[in-house]
Amino acid sequence: SILGSNLGLTFPDRKVMLIREDVYEGACQSDPEDRLTIAHEFGHLVLHTNLAAARRTIQKTTPENQSSEWQADYFARELLMPMGLLHHCPSAQAGVDLFGIPFESALEQWDLHQCLQDQGR
Repeated sequence: SILGSNLGLTFPDRKVMLIREDVYEGACQSDPEDRLTIAHEFGHLVLHTNLAAARRTIQKTTPENQSSEWQADYFARELLMPMGLLHHCPSAQAGVDLFGIPFESALEQWDLHQCLQDQGR
């Protein structure tokens, strides 16, 4: 398979996004990880040009602030759990329940929301 161990693969310059079949099926069944993977790949499609990017199950080696992966992760979290709707969530777990994303991603989004609230934005 062209995807190999990748959950998804995106070629923004060709406007092509490939998703492993089990990930697609999981997203259709509302699996939080699979939904996030598809949103992540969509982030690459929207944000990046002339770059082949893959969501893998391996650790990142590029510093987050320089990584297209970090940007796609942020895009995916914002798409699935928008900051503008977090006032409906008293906690990160409430975000998991309401928006159906993985706890770790909900916690990152919730922490950023709290930080922005503390700064008065």
